[in-house]
This record gives sequence, C-alpha cells and structure tokens, in this order.
Amino acid sequence: MDVLVHPDQVERAAGVLSQLGYKRADDPGRYGIAFINNTARNPSLIVDLHRGFPYLTRASRDLSWKIWTRTRTEAVDGLPVRVLDPADELIFLCLHMVKHQFEDILQALDIHMFISKNKSRLDWDVFVRRVRGYRLARRVR
Repeated sequence: MDVLVHPDQVERAAGVLSQLGYKRADDPGRYGIAFINNTARNPSLIVDLHRGFPYLTRASRDLSWKIWTRTRTEAVDGLPVRVLDPADELIFLCLHMVKHQFEDILQALDIHMFISKNKSRLDWDVFVRRVRGYRLARRVR
C-alpha cells in the first residue's frame, strides 16, 4: 500500500504505523520509507510512505506546495484523512506506475478503478494543465 504523506508528517505517520505493529524495513533503495506488518490480520502487508511525487523537476517541486493546499478531508473507516484532489491523485498514480516501470498490472488497474470511481469529480482539462505545468507530459501519456 502506498501512502503519500506531507513531508512535515512523515515521522508522525511512521509513529502511527509502529503503534499498529509495523516494523521499518531495511531497504535503502526504495523511494520512500517501507514498513512491514506480519500479523495474522495483515500478513506481509507492506506500507510505503512517500514524501512527494516522483519525477518532479526542481521547478515543479517548488510548486508542489499547491498539491497540499488542494487536499481535502474525507472519512476513511470513520477517521479523518487528507486526500488529494482527483487530478493530483491521478497524476500520482500515473507517476507511481512509471516509477515501477509498468511492472505490475495492478497499478494499471488502480488507475482504471480510480477513473471509474471519480468520473464526475475528475476534470480532464485540469489534469492536462497540471501535467504540463509540472513538466510531466512525457511521463504521463
């Protein structure tokens, strides 16, 4: 499971995962911080905390604060959780698949399911404008 966390909240999120029984994985080559939980309830579940979008250029990284200002709060299992704006979430899903070099069909399925679930909320003009603004058009096609 991949979780995008604001850079200021990484340690707090890591603490919550530790309280839930997750152990930090020793894998320095990973993008983000990996945690593994081998309990009976969640056998071999890996949670990757990501601090930002992969492949953002230096200029677009400077604009990434806008991504966080567009988040909204939704209830997940009765708990308030900040979620990305639909266009930003789709960009993240696409970049995540590129980062993994299209190695898993489940990532394509994630994108398909996200688009299906968010048809009414996803503004394609906004998506295209942000992809171009972040200089990601070559990666997200």
